Amino acid sequence: MHIKRILHIGIAVAELESGKRLYHNVLGLPVSKEEVYQEDYNLCFLPVKETEIELFSDVNPGGPVAEIIDDLGGEGVHHIAFEVDDI
Repeated sequence: MHIKRILHIGIAVAELESGKRLYHNVLGLPVSKEEVYQEDYNLCFLPVKETEIELFSDVNPGGPVAEIIDDLGGEGVHHIAFEVDDI
């Protein structure tokens, strides 16, 4: 397996709007798209050249992201997605 690039870095946040403000207002990253995934996750993507920062939060309080944040000990990096030539 050959890694081509980092596709995105997934960051769990308690509240999507405050996460977007931080990454947009402080770091100057534009929001490229937003979506709800599987009715559980609010997602937004902020491009950094060929990679994206993916912020994700719960649609409903106490959902799966709250558990991830508890496990991490706070908001932060949850995963790194690689683009590969063949899995």
